[in-house]
Amino acid sequence: MSTKKRAVTTVEGSAGDPTRPDWHVGAEAPWFASARQRIIVAHRAGRLPHALLFKGAVGAGTAALAGSVARLVLCESPRGAPCGACTGCTLESAGSHPDLRRVSPEPGKKQIGIDAVRELIGALGLTAYRGRRRVGIVDPADGLNTASANALLKTLEEPGDGALLLLVAQRTDRLPATIVSRCQVVAVPTPGRDVALRWLAEYGEADWAGALDLCHNAPLAALELVESGADGVAADMADLVAGLARGGVDRIAAAEICAKERPELRLAWLERWATAAIYAAAGAVPPGLADTRLQPPARTRHIEGLFGLLDETHRAQGLLRGSANAAMVFEAVLGRLSDCVAPVRA
Repeated sequence: MSTKKRAVTTVEGSAGDPTRPDWHVGAEAPWFASARQRIIVAHRAGRLPHALLFKGAVGAGTAALAGSVARLVLCESPRGAPCGACTGCTLESAGSHPDLRRVSPEPGKKQIGIDAVRELIGALGLTAYRGRRRVGIVDPADGLNTASANALLKTLEEPGDGALLLLVAQRTDRLPATIVSRCQVVAVPTPGRDVALRWLAEYGEADWAGALDLCHNAPLAALELVESGADGVAADMADLVAGLARGGVDRIAAAEICAKERPELRLAWLERWATAAIYAAAGAVPPGLADTRLQPPARTRHIEGLFGLLDETHRAQGLLRGSANAAMVFEAVLGRLSDCVAPVRA
């Protein structure tokens, strides 16, 4: 299995620019310009609600839009839009604004606990240091557990003066209906492929099409993928498929590697590969396929076996979100994959 990584040449203002915080990247993306403008207009008119729920796919820019709203509210310029030069903007850009709190799961955890939410509620109840509003960002809000969601609900029902809550979620159906109903929902779309590719091209030369394939066309996720060097997973998995097709690959050793190095990304690649193989087996052209390494080998098993591989991949994705042994999960997936591509023996 290959370990080769690709480099990306960054430009000023990219995710690789140390002078620009990660949460600023994508804040002015064109695909949610209309939503951003509606919020600016509401803010200027004094009609911004006390809670906004930004709904969109991971990597589509949902968190970036929430961050831009926080900057809008905390900016001390009278123009009604973030100026980038006032004290409020400077503090926010440095990640040290006293009236802004960000809540996310602790490292190694997937849920936001009640202690973090209680701390946020306490901070929002104080008088603003800079005399404007106090802002809390909860990302991902669908990572709230039952206790922390109930605690947050009390603040949504009785928000303090000047408090603004910005919730970021991929799945609003995982949030209590009582929370959703007390927020103004802002849908953040995933852009079309051409739009995403033009936007990504501003960040330098890289295999953006292949990265989008791995990230379900989510451009910010693709940008993070390339700049971390993890887009090399695509070539790695293509080598693994080719090796299984030739025979002689140690599936147990390969499963161990897959379990340790970007397992979710590897399953995403296999999901795309299996889907492309099913289309090819049916004599159709896979939709939206840009990375030629995803093209299935000419010799594949019956389409039922490919559907079995796709089902096993989906099952593995669910298991990895829990506490299952990742290596054993991949052993099952690679077994299915091997059955689909291994040479037929007489």
